[in-house]
Amino acid sequence: MNRNIALVLTGLMFILSAGCADKKPKRQDVTLPMAEMGAPLPGELETAQANLDAGQNKKAYKSLAKWIEKNPRSPYMDRALFLKGNALFAREHYFDAYLAYDKLLEDYSASGHFEQAIEKELVIGKLFLAGHKRKILNFIPISARGDGLEILDKVASHWAGSELAAQALLAQAEYFFSVGRFSEAQSTYQLLLDSYPRVGNRREILLRSAESTHAQYKNSEYDTTCLREALIRYRQLLSLYPEYAAEREVAGRIERIQWQQALEMYDTAGFYLRTKRLGAAKHYWTLISKEYPETEWATLSNAMLEKHN
Repeated sequence: MNRNIALVLTGLMFILSAGCADKKPKRQDVTLPMAEMGAPLPGELETAQANLDAGQNKKAYKSLAKWIEKNPRSPYMDRALFLKGNALFAREHYFDAYLAYDKLLEDYSASGHFEQAIEKELVIGKLFLAGHKRKILNFIPISARGDGLEILDKVASHWAGSELAAQALLAQAEYFFSVGRFSEAQSTYQLLLDSYPRVGNRREILLRSAESTHAQYKNSEYDTTCLREALIRYRQLLSLYPEYAAEREVAGRIERIQWQQALEMYDTAGFYLRTKRLGAAKHYWTLISKEYPETEWATLSNAMLEKHN
């Protein structure tokens, strides 16, 4: 199979977003006053930064919380929020740190700390998906995986089209795959392939997309569209990345899907035989013999054709 065929397969499966990764994503206009980056900080914020640098995170947090409450319209608020988030992050109060970073992102989209805040949110989202717990009332641990997914959604929406957004989507997809939420995994992997054509590890993402599609197949009593879609994805992987596909035994996976497709058709033929529609049953036995000649279902189909001739 050559690359031209792969492009045809791509056209069947993927609707590519035009140029969304080719230009810098737009941010909202700033709605609140901000000081210029590099301008001297107020004394209280300089002290808080010094406390952070010295590892005195609790002390820094308390002074920052107090300053923020007293100076709600300060042009230095974006920096105060960033420092507050850093103080909370250093104390492993990750959800409260996220709230500080997210307020910065929502209210000060032109801040010089915008990208740094998104990077911190990305880390927090991944930590929560990895099992780090939130604490209610500062001592009751609860699962935060749902929060992690929501935080990564925010990362992807705050700067759609960016590398950070792609990393957030990939973290979500890998989590969905790891816990068996294959439909969500597949749609998220597909979003990466469609909307982030320059994302790294593209061959691994395509493999995961195929695996999560195939994993949705239950048995021939259910809709088997996922078998056909998985087959197209595996064939595209085989065409675009033949060496990698060989390492991951993609040819064997394709054979497995074809075996399942033959079984599906054989079961369909059996249904028609039981309902006394012999002509339809013969049609499927003949199709199996022609399209899947190497399978056991072809052998059985040939036997059924001889029996009912």
